Amino acid sequence: MFLALDERRPGGSPNVVELQGQQKRFVFDPGARTVSYGMKSDSGHILEFKKPLSPGFGRHQVVMTWDYQKGEAQLSVDGSYEKRKIANGRE
Repeated sequence: MFLALDERRPGGSPNVVELQGQQKRFVFDPGARTVSYGMKSDSGHILEFKKPLSPGFGRHQVVMTWDYQKGEAQLSVDGSYEKRKIANGRE
């Protein structure tokens, strides 16, 4: 999933974005200067990524991937990425 997100709304307030489903959660928080992305396994274990926002940017590019067949998940913020191994939704 690819998102291009501005730090501020048109009125100037922080553009906090939260997306949540049964197994995944994403939070873009320009006030805290972080992006977090979590996945919940079938057993209840949570695999969470947390990356800082790059300084000096007004808009950020965020990429989240998950591939249970390959056994990996990734979070990329402004080109800085972190990849982790997962297996069938488990870390």
